[in-house]
Amino acid sequence: MQRSIAPPSWRATGGFTLLELMIVVLLVGILAQWVLPALSGVSERNALRAETSRLQSALTLARHTAITRQTPVTVCPTNAERSHCTSQWSAALLVMTGDVSGAVSAEDIVRVFPAGSGTQTRYRTDRNRVRYSRIGHTSGFNGSFTVCPQKTSADTMGQALILSRYGRLRSAPEAVSCSGRD
Repeated sequence: MQRSIAPPSWRATGGFTLLELMIVVLLVGILAQWVLPALSGVSERNALRAETSRLQSALTLARHTAITRQTPVTVCPTNAERSHCTSQWSAALLVMTGDVSGAVSAEDIVRVFPAGSGTQTRYRTDRNRVRYSRIGHTSGFNGSFTVCPQKTSADTMGQALILSRYGRLRSAPEAVSCSGRD
């Protein structure tokens, strides 16, 4: 006994109507407009955290290296060739032995921290280096770093790191304003 199978009707296939598809597209568009601004804030906060962590790592390594090796250690932002220190703290950071204020020697470099992205970092009056003494102090180089997002508006907030004359680094308890920055 053979059964004949009738072709299914278009309703039985489980497809969507044009009206149903238009409603779904409209809802997705509304949700995207609501969620996307919040996601840009997340990436901005992640960039601030990453830059703050990079700066903390470089300065902590420099202090520990100075104490361990009993020699002065310098941290500075560097140019692309790694030959001189610059005052652009958002650039790659060099941790090197010695009190470097001129040309950088490749054998003195302890570590290079790659440049951050999406942030601007400033060090009090744009000094171009931090020097740790043999005992890990930064006398004369103490101050504060300010990390702000690349794109700032009147209400943009950033993070401050404070470097004590004893070489210790700490985060400021409150966010700092980034308005009025270049």
